[in-house]
Amino acid sequence: MARNGEGGEALLVLAAYMPAMVWRIFTSYLRMKRRARMAGKEFYRTLVQNGVPPHEARALANEYESAISLRTMLQMSNRAPRKSNPRRRKEHMPGP
Repeated sequence: MARNGEGGEALLVLAAYMPAMVWRIFTSYLRMKRRARMAGKEFYRTLVQNGVPPHEARALANEYESAISLRTMLQMSNRAPRKSNPRRRKEHMPGP
């Protein structure tokens, strides 16, 4: 347990750093999104140069670019397997 005042100081420090952290995460996401868009355009050009019809190449490139979508990333994080907490298990361990 924290002594009186220690928890409050930690919250103040966290609150002070929070806007900067959010800004850094946001700008990192935008950079990643831009790189994905540029890679999608290059992917499209390569597909068309190698004989894939333009409408199919566009569909594939759009699928490629959409992998870096905030909504998709959040959905993937919700589907990720969770580690089980051994303290919460209700399985009975047999004794010796």
